[in-house]
Amino acid sequence: KFLMNTDMIPNGARDDVEVDFSNSTNVNETIANIAGSKLFEWILKLNKCREYELDSVFDLVPNFASLKSGRLKYKELINSFENGFVNRLKTDELIPTQDGYICLQDVILDKTGLASSGIMSDEEFLRFSNNDSNHLPVLELRNSKSFETFAEQYLRKFDVEENITHLHNEIFPQNLEYKDYYLQQQAKLMERFVTEDDTLM
Repeated sequence: KFLMNTDMIPNGARDDVEVDFSNSTNVNETIANIAGSKLFEWILKLNKCREYELDSVFDLVPNFASLKSGRLKYKELINSFENGFVNRLKTDELIPTQDGYICLQDVILDKTGLASSGIMSDEEFLRFSNNDSNHLPVLELRNSKSFETFAEQYLRKFDVEENITHLHNEIFPQNLEYKDYYLQQQAKLMERFVTEDDTLM
């Protein structure tokens, strides 16, 4: 659930917000749009303050489809609120990365688990997945379910699905250089563990 407190214009009975403005400007939709933009700023502020887990911050982004479900009377208000948020999300920097805050459309959502496994560096992962010009989110977000849900939803909405990497993407099974690199790293890990085990014995 999501609660928004604003000074919208009430209806005649003053027990609800006005939704029918006929031919006049719908002030309430304008307020809702501004509120959506402010939601973006609030999420960014929470990201930057470092006082909360990033997973919980992205969990605060409302499910707009759920908000509109069964609330047809308020659909346009919710649409205006969503548009205010989405318009900022599409152009402004929000996602924390090793290179600072980046616009979502320039962020890679790694669903292979490789970017958080320690098998390769961020630079190597981006190179092997042909995403040199993009960025990975900070490590804390790479295993975050709420961020994954959020990022996947909006990357698809913005038609940049190529920023979502899967194990079945062509780059991984067909990139022989990557396969060789992966096997080399696995061998090094096994060698390290064997050496550590011998030391303990």
